[in-house]
Amino acid sequence: MMEDLLTIEEIATILRLKLLTVYRWVESGKIRGIKIGKGWRFKKGEIERFLNDQESQAHHDCAVKFYQQGKANEAILSLKESISIYPEKKESCLLLSEIYFEKAKDNKEYIPLAEKSLRQILDFDPDNLEITSKLKILFSLHEMPVIENHNNINTKIKNLVQPMMKALTAYGDNDVFEEAYKIANSLSKMVEEKDAYLSGHSEKKSVYVAAIANELGLSHSQTRALQIAAFIYDVGKLYINEEILKKPGKLTEGEIKTIQSHSIVGEKIFRDVGLPDDILKCVRHHHESLDGKGYPDGLKGEDIPIGARIIKVVDAFGAMVSSRPYRGPLSFDGALSELRLGAGRDFDSRVIDAFSGAIAEERNLFRSVSRKNVKPKKVLIVDDEPWTAGAIKGSLEMEGFEAMTSQTGESALQKIYEIKPNLVILDVFLPDMDSHSLCRRLSRDPRTTNIPIVVISTAGSIDDEIAILESGADDYLPKPFNLRELVARINAHLRRIDHEKDANPLTGLSGTTCIESDILKRINDSSKKFGMIRIDLDNFKAFNDVYGFLHGDEVLKLVAEILREIIKTSGNEDDFIGHIGGDNFVVITSPDNVDMLSKQITSEFDRRIHSCYHKDDVQRGYILRDKERHSILTMSTECATNRDRDIYNYQDFERVANDMKCCVAK
Repeated sequence: MMEDLLTIEEIATILRLKLLTVYRWVESGKIRGIKIGKGWRFKKGEIERFLNDQESQAHHDCAVKFYQQGKANEAILSLKESISIYPEKKESCLLLSEIYFEKAKDNKEYIPLAEKSLRQILDFDPDNLEITSKLKILFSLHEMPVIENHNNINTKIKNLVQPMMKALTAYGDNDVFEEAYKIANSLSKMVEEKDAYLSGHSEKKSVYVAAIANELGLSHSQTRALQIAAFIYDVGKLYINEEILKKPGKLTEGEIKTIQSHSIVGEKIFRDVGLPDDILKCVRHHHESLDGKGYPDGLKGEDIPIGARIIKVVDAFGAMVSSRPYRGPLSFDGALSELRLGAGRDFDSRVIDAFSGAIAEERNLFRSVSRKNVKPKKVLIVDDEPWTAGAIKGSLEMEGFEAMTSQTGESALQKIYEIKPNLVILDVFLPDMDSHSLCRRLSRDPRTTNIPIVVISTAGSIDDEIAILESGADDYLPKPFNLRELVARINAHLRRIDHEKDANPLTGLSGTTCIESDILKRINDSSKKFGMIRIDLDNFKAFNDVYGFLHGDEVLKLVAEILREIIKTSGNEDDFIGHIGGDNFVVITSPDNVDMLSKQITSEFDRRIHSCYHKDDVQRGYILRDKERHSILTMSTECATNRDRDIYNYQDFERVANDMKCCVAK
């Protein structure tokens, strides 16, 4: 056997090379030898293989130059020559398959050639996932009608993404990232134009993924990358025929494969223009499933990037609550239930829990809107950055607000006077007007003085914050801010305004609007039952006629004082007191406290009401009006709970209370 092998010295002599050169080529693998002891031995056929490899390499180098010059056809001829001389030339097979694959996207005639070249690579590299994925795409291309404007799409995407790449390199600059978000949003609009069922959802999804990332404790840079990915992960759909995307009936197997190809196509597009890997992973893997039955790579569990797991949940939720040609939209709770059914199989349960927590308030709002036709609050967003305004608008609309945007101070003023918004969100920097001047104008104008103004701005000094608040703003929130915090602040301001408008000026207690709002909020929390005590005074008209309205007001103040005292000492922390109007009041408490509080309130009123009468009237036990006797004021209470019945609004409580006069003062 040893006699058939050549020594390294014999190889050097045959090839007419220096011995040191042969040693180097052996170490690098260009010449394949067998290490025996301290020396090398070579099969006689290795000389022919080496010479073929060298000749093949020369043709491969020519092909690379042609391809770089845009001469794809010349490159193909050189690569074919390279492979015919040395079929094992892996880099030539790879480059040829890449050229065929790109041509197959626009010309079906190249699909068989691309498939053949890819399978040749799998023969000597069977575990190559990228080649396997490309074969899946080729299969879908068999079913996909040719799209003539691929080059136009590629050009548009590259023109948009290249500025984004510059933005993404400046990780600490908020303004630069705003530019990146704006560009990503433009890309999403291109997809929405093609797939109408995605229309308007990208901004909401970007808000959602940020909220989930915050709940899970992801870093600031991870969250920003996720927000960009939420805009662009479906860009691959631009290469899919609209007839398939909008097909109302059942999709064929080939059409399903076609749609599934969009994640790989999207990743390829963005990889070619150099987007960061954390964004590329979201684009490629947002349809993977925890059980490994997703696509395109069949990843399992923690192998799926966290960003892709987040986007999968948000994408699925968006599809569930949207109308499709083959079904209507699900409710918020219905969609969340569907997500939970897929937890551990399709979706990450941690992500679902974080998502559920992030939209808890939003879900409650949708429940209440579904039960009662509540007129939405109007919010005007004044910001010349489309992404910021769009993200806030999307978030507020999902919270049930009617949100509108304006990019200049002048257009904002026109809209404010025209639509009379309930609240204004104002960016401190406007292109045409000083925001301080706008705040002063709105706060001094009687028509707008009651409209709360929330100012948002990049972090400035404490003096800047004081200055904007002194100019008439009601709140100040520095960028970057959490959208959930912004919504919470908006709700707080609107509750204050509602209370100020609704509160009874005499007693300071909340009126009917706040009463109905409180009842609605409690109805939405199905885990807790509650009860209502409705209170009114007997013979109050006669008291007013005899003692006058000023004394009547003192009686109403006394009732309010008694209610506050009793609730403070014997009620719950979340009990509610309201003044419906006139001598009618309401207390909302837990069902178990209804009877006890009712008795305490009436007893305390009986004990203290005598202080509002003359001594003679108290001694007689009545007052005279037109010679007619009227008893000393007493208090009646009517009670009801939703413990054993469905109650959906204040009117239902009124109906039940009228039927159940469970305690009436003597």
